Amino acid sequence: MAIVEVGRRYTPLPKKGPERSRDFPRGRSEIRRMIDTAGASESVRISWEVGMGLPSVSMGEIARMARGEDDCPPHDELTRRSQLAYCFSVKHHRHDDRDDAQWALDLTGPEEFAIFDLADFHDLSDPEAAKRNLYGLRIGPGGLILDLGTRHQQVAGFPEAHPNQPWHGYPLWPLRRWVPGPANRMAQAMRPPKVVFERMEAAGLLSRTQRKRLFKGDHL
Repeated sequence: MAIVEVGRRYTPLPKKGPERSRDFPRGRSEIRRMIDTAGASESVRISWEVGMGLPSVSMGEIARMARGEDDCPPHDELTRRSQLAYCFSVKHHRHDDRDDAQWALDLTGPEEFAIFDLADFHDLSDPEAAKRNLYGLRIGPGGLILDLGTRHQQVAGFPEAHPNQPWHGYPLWPLRRWVPGPANRMAQAMRPPKVVFERMEAAGLLSRTQRKRLFKGDHL
């Protein structure tokens, strides 16, 4: 197992070029590569220059990488429509006091994948967007729309994965409780595009009334 040191570096380096690329990992994939290429007793120094921003990878995730643990365990099925692979992001299954969206405690792995599979099957995406991000619902008996997140979210988001990489998802919408001002505008920015809700209705997953309520941010 590689010995991983994590810290900040204060020595200024150029923001671009080989020096920047070599010393500062830009994200999860570069950190994973640094650890995987290190020898069993080799030390890996992962550092960032203060003021240049930190990659969205927690120290806990880095520790799991160093131990050889998977931060997104893969599911053993592919989606019916597009044959997409899926994995269960540890980040969204911690159920601790962090701000990251968390899947509902009573949601099983197969159910989470079923939400993703349904989103892909009906192409619940914005056709005008640059990326094919998908959005899914957890549908219960009789077509009841169930909570899928610990904060009572009922729509999940699945950002488009890089080629040949598995997708992952997280609870997205609605965000409760809304408050006036900038926080409210931030919440609206998280809302899936209107066309996604229209596609959910066209697929028979939502009624017209449900579509309008959910788009507004009202819980069904």
